[in-house]
Amino acid sequence: MSNDDSIQPNYIYGFKTDLRQKSSAVELRIDKVDKFNIPYALIPKRAVYGILMIVVIGLFNFFFMITDVKRLLYLGLPLVIGDIGILILIFLYVFIFPKFGSLLYISTNLISHIYYNRQVRKGKKPRSKATGFLPTRKDGLVRYANGDVARMFWLDGKTLKTAYPHEVLKQEEVAAAYHNNRNRTVTETIITSSEKQNTELQIENLRAMEKTTDNEGIQDLINLQRRYVEQRIEGARTTFVQYLLMIAPDERNLEDAIETLFASVEEGLYYNVSAMTKQETDRLLSEIKGFR
Repeated sequence: MSNDDSIQPNYIYGFKTDLRQKSSAVELRIDKVDKFNIPYALIPKRAVYGILMIVVIGLFNFFFMITDVKRLLYLGLPLVIGDIGILILIFLYVFIFPKFGSLLYISTNLISHIYYNRQVRKGKKPRSKATGFLPTRKDGLVRYANGDVARMFWLDGKTLKTAYPHEVLKQEEVAAAYHNNRNRTVTETIITSSEKQNTELQIENLRAMEKTTDNEGIQDLINLQRRYVEQRIEGARTTFVQYLLMIAPDERNLEDAIETLFASVEEGLYYNVSAMTKQETDRLLSEIKGFR
């Protein structure tokens, strides 16, 4: 055996995640489907059970039909359809996703959630926990019905399309350090909104610049630029605005997370982060469909 062959893993191999786990319960990767980015795995014990179930179904069908051939005329098609359904269930039982469990468990869990969600919408069952919002506090603190608290921030991003690779790498290092140090009990959600361009401040600055000079040529140039902004950009061009929603179980954890965020902003995580007022928070929450 060559040195290259000695370092290659077996064609089928597994990873034992529990020291008390039996060898028959170890998850084995299926390389033939894994190369197509389908992360199916197989447990030997489930595979044996699946084969036994298929054998039992086959024997049952054989003896059921052989004892009376006339059954084939009337029950042949329904029996085939039923067998196909059972084979699908066996397939869902045998094959698993390493991160989520068996396909059968995932399917039944999804169906259960869909049924429960429809029952809640019809008012036949209560929600699993309190949802919704309480009135926003005067300082802009968002209060949830289940006791959680949150704050919303304006985000001014850092990465540009023209950024150099070392600048992007530096920002990635800062972001990685921030996420490694931040409070895990605080949930952060970045909301990106497409809005019409608001150039009121830019127009006011151009008007002020126009009044500070007596040169007619410069005044004409500034006036031309101001008219272009008013007619072509104001309320016509689209810009992207980002908001950050930080949700915590209590105010103490939220304040600690905000302190960590602003410390990382000083290191270059974002250009600027500013907290939203009560009016701004209420307006944004009312505009987002999921928070209505």
